[in-house]
Amino acid sequence: MATVGCGGEPEDRISLVTAAGTVTVDGEARGDIKLTFSPVKTGATDIRPPIGATVGADGKFSITTYEPGDGAAPGQYNVTMTAGSGTAAADPSVDPAAMMAAMSGGGAGGTTAPFSIAIPKDGATDLKVELVSQKAAPAKNGGGLMLGQ
Repeated sequence: MATVGCGGEPEDRISLVTAAGTVTVDGEARGDIKLTFSPVKTGATDIRPPIGATVGADGKFSITTYEPGDGAAPGQYNVTMTAGSGTAAADPSVDPAAMMAAMSGGGAGGTTAPFSIAIPKDGATDLKVELVSQKAAPAKNGGGLMLGQ
């Protein structure tokens, strides 16, 4: 008798590398954010699953694929940010999700339009999402975004 499943067992898992970083707004750590990473598919054999991370109060995040903080498969990902219900939601001028939605033409709050970030083959612990708020850069039409590693 054959067993059919949808994966998830250790032998079915793809290889992961460490993937972690920080989110800052105006140079200060910002938490209360959820990040969702959707793989930019490179072909029919690209089996990387969507992954996520919750940004802590210190602005740090560790990407989760199967288990908390286990990392990600290397490659390019589209990233969306969703604000939590705490400080970020209370002041839209410093809410990363609201800033990114305004920059991309979307509405404040909710989920932002995706931006892209690369997870290198050797992993990275210094991925950066750096945002500039409307308060710090009012002439820049809704703030700005800098990505790096």
